[in-house]
Amino acid sequence: ATDLSRVFAANESRNYTVHSRLQTETRGMGVRTWMPASHSFEYGFTWRVTSLLPDGVAQVRYQRPHMIVVEERFGADEPERRVEKMDLDFELRLSSSNEILQSKDLGAGKKAGWIGASGVGAQPQVASFIGELYRLAAFAGSLDNALDLLPKLPFESVVPGETWRRTVGYQPQRLASGRSAVQRLDYVYEYVGIVESNANKVHRIRATMKLDTDAAEWVNQWVEGGVKATGLTKLPLHLEAVIEADLDLATRATLRANATSTGHVAVHTSDATEPAVEVKLKGRSSLAPTK
Repeated sequence: ATDLSRVFAANESRNYTVHSRLQTETRGMGVRTWMPASHSFEYGFTWRVTSLLPDGVAQVRYQRPHMIVVEERFGADEPERRVEKMDLDFELRLSSSNEILQSKDLGAGKKAGWIGASGVGAQPQVASFIGELYRLAAFAGSLDNALDLLPKLPFESVVPGETWRRTVGYQPQRLASGRSAVQRLDYVYEYVGIVESNANKVHRIRATMKLDTDAAEWVNQWVEGGVKATGLTKLPLHLEAVIEADLDLATRATLRANATSTGHVAVHTSDATEPAVEVKLKGRSSLAPTK
């Protein structure tokens, strides 16, 4: 069995660049044509070990100053490009399994506001679910779930083919009793083994995630008046994602990571036989050392 625990070094410093692109196709009721759009972002971040603590834990300073955002919409003359000031600055306590044990916000940072369900024409509660699906598809969720600090490593030694799980979010599900509850949304990690990549031997880890649920009843429970007020009968959410990461043989530091996703969401209402709106998603993201 192989120990995949992360080994931190005093004053260790790393610089990475993340590139992400989310392509969407949207169509409304009575329209056959899918309207394409794409959202791309790029950012660099650094982290530095400021102190080593017992049990393989490290105190780390994480900084992400800004992000370049490019949005392309159907009918627009040219892509919209802007630089968003992020000022993410955190003091993190990281375990040897890449878990954030503690975090302290040192900056005036903001969440990535570039992506959401704007333009879908949905109610706020519905739009929040679709927006969360967008973020998961683009690997742009919380710091704990973005590519920046992935992969999460196993607590025990593993052999090739062995798996472990980590939760990345929570989504509604309908129980057999007819009631709605919340289900954990997990990545299932698998240790592929030692492989050759770019003429070097590395540990390879693959992670998969699948979401297949209907959030309509959940939304209706939270809106006064329920389905009579919303008109919402079905809100199927579907997303599949795969992440592949290569780690340094000795330290298990991440050398590169690539991720892909596909998804679909449809808003069904009681006054129509076809979806009021449908969205197809396709995401791609990569992490590599800054050149």
